[in-house]
Amino acid sequence: MPTLQQRTYDLQCWVTALGADRVRRSLRAPELAATLSAWRAGGLTAATCNRRRTALMHLWHRLDGKGAPNPLRDVPRFQEAAVLPRGRPYALLERILDAMAPSKSRARLKAMAYIGMPQCELKRIQPRDDWNRKAGTLTLRGRQKGEGTPSRVLKLTAHATAALREMARQQAFGGFSNSTLGKRWAAALQRVRETDPSVPHIRVIDLRHSVGTEIYRLTGDLKSVKEYLGHKSLKTSERYMHAAVSQAVSRAADAMNKAAKRRR
Repeated sequence: MPTLQQRTYDLQCWVTALGADRVRRSLRAPELAATLSAWRAGGLTAATCNRRRTALMHLWHRLDGKGAPNPLRDVPRFQEAAVLPRGRPYALLERILDAMAPSKSRARLKAMAYIGMPQCELKRIQPRDDWNRKAGTLTLRGRQKGEGTPSRVLKLTAHATAALREMARQQAFGGFSNSTLGKRWAAALQRVRETDPSVPHIRVIDLRHSVGTEIYRLTGDLKSVKEYLGHKSLKTSERYMHAAVSQAVSRAADAMNKAAKRRR
């Protein structure tokens, strides 16, 4: 979901392209479509152009209401390439985490890997109020900026609980630099890749993707992915279908392997 700052920037792009003195009522679908096509031809991705289209459409909705005439309805969206999650096997993630010395950064990265929260949610955790050790739950506070997001309560796994305990030992709760966290992760990844060049590039956000992929692999339930990760819609959660190998598929492959061995 774009932030308020991103929405403001996208609308400013329209103002720059169409002119600050243009009357909104004078805008028509062909001109808006041509502007978007020019941005696309200039090198912007389909997703960026679609986001700018949505920003202007939402402005019309805010000013006139959703039922009022809106020229953006007649402007088609660009076809976006499929966005696949970059979930990674936990054995690989643990190799990278183990390449780091105990630190606040490692504790935070472990929490992201086993709970699936982004950095912004991790920073908002207040352990005394949000971490119920007796019940084994964690409350993740919703974002207040922009349209905001709802808070949610997660049941913690043993690994997630261990990660929070490590954060407590390292006094890692509270604010931190995303840049520093990324550098610590990149350094650990590089150490692993030096001994095993086959290890792919893995981003910090892929720790969250790994949780979503694993949930879908084990449950086959997109609603579980949506609620656990705090997505606003199932459309966002659908990307995890493509990277997860379900238990049913795994059982089918195992059965075929056993059958092949019996034939030998």
